[in-house]
Amino acid sequence: MPGMSASEPLSLLATAQQAINAMQARLASRRGTRHALAMELSQNLELLRLGLHLHARPCEVVNQLQDTAYRQAVTAGYRFKRLNRSKIGPKSTGNQPALRRYHGWSTERLLDNVYHKITQLKQLCALSDIDSRVNFEARLRNLFQLMAVLAIHLGNGKD
Repeated sequence: MPGMSASEPLSLLATAQQAINAMQARLASRRGTRHALAMELSQNLELLRLGLHLHARPCEVVNQLQDTAYRQAVTAGYRFKRLNRSKIGPKSTGNQPALRRYHGWSTERLLDNVYHKITQLKQLCALSDIDSRVNFEARLRNLFQLMAVLAIHLGNGKD
């Protein structure tokens, strides 16, 4: 190339390769984050389903709920709207009257709400002698419904 020294093309090639590697790592981490969140949501849903079905002790179920992938995604600055840009709608809620209040919510808002509820339940379980004063079964059913709406929404694409 005119005006370039012999080592410059090699330098540009190395820089381009570094940029490609960085871009691939970033894309892989996004896919990895998406996959980790999906796996965590799926595992939590199944745990709640089994816990409710088997009438397991609520705090034992709550203490098994995972939030690591969500917390790592938040720390890394992951933009949750990438999971699904559309708002929650009737397809996700099955148009159930109790779930209509979530219509119009963003994916990020619903995801934050789900994990906020998990954190609250864990905190309640950490308090001693709280079992008799808190209706954990109702809270677990509500969390299960909310997580199911989120899973359906993420699977739908457009609502």
